[in-house]
Amino acid sequence: MVDNLSKEDQKTYITPAILVTLFAFLPVGMFALKYALEAKNYYIIGDFDYANKAASKAKKLTIIGFLIGITIYLFGTVGWIYSYSNAQKKLIQEGLNTQKELIQEDSVEKSTEMLGDR
Repeated sequence: MVDNLSKEDQKTYITPAILVTLFAFLPVGMFALKYALEAKNYYIIGDFDYANKAASKAKKLTIIGFLIGITIYLFGTVGWIYSYSNAQKKLIQEGLNTQKELIQEDSVEKSTEMLGDR
């Protein structure tokens, strides 16, 4: 019976569920994988109604897990860039302050030397 179905009719979303579990968002990916494996098992025993329902749940959870994972990665990247740029600004500001102090010390030394030469 399963052989009569085309590959499109037998979609269980196992591969996307595994990828979401490994790379995007583990908790949702695990449930997507659970439903994808249920869909595969239902297809094997010939219960196509439950197989399609389980595959549909797996698809929804895979998409949700992917979107959550992308959101987390996006916020993490933006946060890292923001903190890195603030650290660079702080280092540059400290460097400028140090340079100003050195210039002021040099000008004070030169003026005292000039006064001392008179």
